[in-house]
Amino acid sequence: MAVRNKIKDLRNHLFEQLERLNDNDLDKEQMQIEKERSKAMVSLSDQLIEIAKTELNYMRFVGKDSSEFMNDQKAIEK
Repeated sequence: MAVRNKIKDLRNHLFEQLERLNDNDLDKEQMQIEKERSKAMVSLSDQLIEIAKTELNYMRFVGKDSSEFMNDQKAIEK
């Protein structure tokens, strides 16, 4: 099964959420919703980052130089 989302998509989602949190037009209730959404995104992001670290370690161990999830892996220093 091909991976639909890549690590770069995670970065994009996190930056989009930062922009929503920085929206001065949000009322108190909307801001609370965005704060809760941010907490959930951080929790999921932490898990995805751990998966990426594990995948990178595996790739180094077996001498692999590409990954479906981390398609921009070559930009990461070895």
